[in-house]
Amino acid sequence: MDQGWAAVIAAGVAGIVALIGAFIGVWLGRRTIQDQAQVEHEQWLRGQRQEAYLTLLAEWDKAVPRFKEHQLCDEDLANIANGNLEDDAADGMEVLAVALVEPVVLAAERVHMLGPDLVDTTARAMANTAVDLANSLVTQYAPPQGEAPWGAFQAAMNVTIDRRQAFVTAARKAMQTAPTPKQP
Repeated sequence: MDQGWAAVIAAGVAGIVALIGAFIGVWLGRRTIQDQAQVEHEQWLRGQRQEAYLTLLAEWDKAVPRFKEHQLCDEDLANIANGNLEDDAADGMEVLAVALVEPVVLAAERVHMLGPDLVDTTARAMANTAVDLANSLVTQYAPPQGEAPWGAFQAAMNVTIDRRQAFVTAARKAMQTAPTPKQP
């Protein structure tokens, strides 16, 4: 009878060990698949971010020189101050300003969706600067009483290089971070 009980106990222990082993195998397999899926998602997200970052820089690099190109010179500002301005000039400038700022704002929104927060913050600053450029460009054609029409534009233009550099630095930092599975 001792040999019979020994066989039953051995079979029971073997069965329990097999169940525990199967449970651990399933858990490890599931964990491996989740980690792999997480890494693949991070790699996909990284590619989407890179594309969004490059798009924002390209739109910025197209818009800023065009804003500068439409800045009024002193002679134009004098003509505006004297009332020698075509009636449609301000309306035309509004249309142009919207056309220049819209691609930058849309590209910044895409960066906002993809993150991370540091890059999003710098992208928002770029979009806000582009909006400031657009508003101040339009304001040159109809300046508020007593204000220098070029001051706001020049102030916005002065930060364009810093905004771009801050974005590039943040994007570089985000892109240099390798994807890893999240650890509990």
